[in-house]
Amino acid sequence: MSVLLRKKMPNRPFETIAGFAAPWAVMAIFGFWFAAPVARACTTPVYRYAMYNWGSSPFVVCYLHRGEPDAQDEPVHQKLREASRSESAAANVVLEPIDLDQWKPEKLPPPVREVLQAHADGPLPTHVVLTPWGAELSAGRLDASAIASLIDSPMRKQLGGLLEQGNAAVLLWVPGKAEAENKRVEEAIKKTIAEAAAGNIPVASIDPGMPPMQGPGTEEAAEDAIAAANRLELATVKLDRTDKAEKWLVDSLMKIEPDLHEYVDEPMVFAVYGRGRSMEPYIGKGITVDNLCQLVAFLAGACSCMVKEQNPGVDLLFQWDWEATADQMAANDPTLNPMGFDYQEMPVDPAGDPVDIAEDTGTAKEAKSQDPAAEQALAAKPVETESALAAQPATAVVEEANAVAAPVTEEGSVQPIAATTARSESESLAKRQMWTLGAGAIVAAIAVLAAGFVVFRRRLEE
Repeated sequence: MSVLLRKKMPNRPFETIAGFAAPWAVMAIFGFWFAAPVARACTTPVYRYAMYNWGSSPFVVCYLHRGEPDAQDEPVHQKLREASRSESAAANVVLEPIDLDQWKPEKLPPPVREVLQAHADGPLPTHVVLTPWGAELSAGRLDASAIASLIDSPMRKQLGGLLEQGNAAVLLWVPGKAEAENKRVEEAIKKTIAEAAAGNIPVASIDPGMPPMQGPGTEEAAEDAIAAANRLELATVKLDRTDKAEKWLVDSLMKIEPDLHEYVDEPMVFAVYGRGRSMEPYIGKGITVDNLCQLVAFLAGACSCMVKEQNPGVDLLFQWDWEATADQMAANDPTLNPMGFDYQEMPVDPAGDPVDIAEDTGTAKEAKSQDPAAEQALAAKPVETESALAAQPATAVVEEANAVAAPVTEEGSVQPIAATTARSESESLAKRQMWTLGAGAIVAAIAVLAAGFVVFRRRLEE
């Protein structure tokens, strides 16, 4: 394989079912296309969409044993369970005990079955660690210290922190043996980061066809939002492949493609984005400014496919609070609240205080509108009792509140007050976006998986 461009996707034995469902997948996608027009117009960059929506696939620790598990391994297993179930920072790892006296290897994907069978006749019990794409990461009995370094490391903490700061990606590079080549690679990375900072790499942004915001000062706000949406920040870190504290991370990176061990003397650059997802590396002479800018341009481009596994890259093992990181990124993401939606100016009284809708709804109290015509209309309105208000539908009360409290434009139309201002501040911004497209995505995914399973079974029977 050429070291200039590496586009080969790794083998994914856990994800083969969907590959048999092409005709059904097409129908499901077309159904979702017409059912969710918002998804068709998605202008969210890939790196943001990945952070908001793509959960991390788990690494699997298979515990091979015969009969009852060894009690000495229980503390290790408990540590794994606690890490995977942590509410604040869960690790994408699962424990899978396998009693070789009772297991059914024919039900496992062939690559996984071959890996486990290769260790079934060795010393037992033992742990076999598999990546989400089915590569064997290690085989041998793990202790508490090994589990701690498997789950977390200083470099992974640094990567998580850089992504939380809002960087689109972190260019993680592993130096080679030639010092001159390492200097060239380091300079190429610096130039790529500078190109992104200068705005020379296009970023998917707010749809220019969206209606502009209305109200005083909103033109400047719109310009600021567009500028923020097009701001692209990158970071870089250097990983020493001989660092013992990073052994698991280095081994995982070297397993992303089956032949990377052939290039251990060459420098490599991995782009880490989303929830700890790594792109396949550029190697040696393939590490150029043009290639790295193209890679970043893909991550900054509009996300056209919501299915994670149809995008390049693999998930690394992290113990990190990705929900908090996603919320941090979403809080400064104007693409989540396009211009003209989810934002309106609150009307104020002459003293500069916001109007209390609940206080003025349906009553003839003193009008707080700054518009004289609105005050006259309110003064002429008959007083309504609380019982009369209670008899009205809830929608009528809301509409009446908008008519009373909202300012009147020069054209005579009333500017309604956005109901979204009542949202709880603690509600996750990322989850609100997921709800927008989640229902359609779930329907499409179920259809694809169901059809794929049927075809998969038929082909096995053949």
